[in-house]
Amino acid sequence: MTPGKSDKIDALMTFVEGDTWEGMSVTITPLVESGLASVRLHIKTDDNATRASLKLSSDDASQILITDNSTTSWAISIRMQQLNLKKGSYVWQLEFTDADGDVWSYLEGKMTVLTDLTR
Repeated sequence: MTPGKSDKIDALMTFVEGDTWEGMSVTITPLVESGLASVRLHIKTDDNATRASLKLSSDDASQILITDNSTTSWAISIRMQQLNLKKGSYVWQLEFTDADGDVWSYLEGKMTVLTDLTR
């Protein structure tokens, strides 16, 4: 499956270095009739980077909260939080794991961390 892209979500992924990132909510209709078990967001410097610059997971509810894990709708809230990223451009991918253990990368995009002009 090819992950979807969204300019609207990419705009939400833009923030000023050192500021609190405001987070976002995502709701999708899953391709399978299985509940949602976990979600991970990986942010990397580019598609070829072997290590993530930052990882967020629903294993820590202060990072990502699953708000609907039914068989017909998956909803998550990526919490408002400090993201320890330097100014620059990044890529991100949102990965969902269903109750059967199957992994689905539904969304990906670009993130921009802007220069803080007040510091």
